[in-house]
Parts: sequence; C-alpha cells; structure tokens
Amino acid sequence: MSEKPYKALGIDVLNAARHDRERAIDAFIGAHHAMEKATLADRDWGVKASRRVRAIVVNEQLGRHLPSLDAAIQENGRILGETLRAREVQQHLRALRAEAEMARLRLSDIAPVPSRSMSPGP
Repeated sequence: MSEKPYKALGIDVLNAARHDRERAIDAFIGAHHAMEKATLADRDWGVKASRRVRAIVVNEQLGRHLPSLDAAIQENGRILGETLRAREVQQHLRALRAEAEMARLRLSDIAPVPSRSMSPGP
C-alpha cells in the first residue's frame, strides 16, 4: 500500500476550499486596510487615481492622433497649393495640432506615459 499513489478524498477537497476561502478573506481585509490607510493619508486619493487613469488613456489616444494631424497638414498643403484657402486650412490644422500637443504635455504632467518595455501590473 505504501507504493500506491495517494487519492484525494472528499475531505481533502473541503479542506482546500476552506483554505482558499481564508486566503480570499485575508486578501479582501488587506485591500480594505490599504484603502483605509490611503484615505487617511489623502482624502482625495480616489479622485486623483481616477483622474490619473483618464489622463493616461486620453494621452495615449492623443499620441496616436498627432501623426494623423501632421499627415493631414501635409496632404492638404499638397492638394490646395498656395491658395488663400490653403493657408487658412494649414493655419487651422497647425493650431489644432499645437493645441493637441499642449493637451498631451499637460496630461503627461498628471500621468507620465509608461515606457513600452514595462508590462502593466495586475
């Protein structure tokens, strides 16, 4: 009998479930303590965290759209040539691009863009 592999019994499954339940409870209690500690340190931590997440998302989107604006400026300039309307369009698109770049820089101050080499946390 000593050479036979162990077969799990129903009591083993019950003990594993209890153990997992206790670990989950400990994790929730730990998370609650961390949130309480953060609230005591700074009452607005949740609002700041939410703003940071939104800033990261918007900044990422702006980063993707800036090259498109550059391409539109060049393409419109090529199509319209040196007409008065071309200058108006170019001026408008350049102002839009500058405004988008300024917004991206402001958002970078709130939430610096993480480097691509780092993987997102759990």
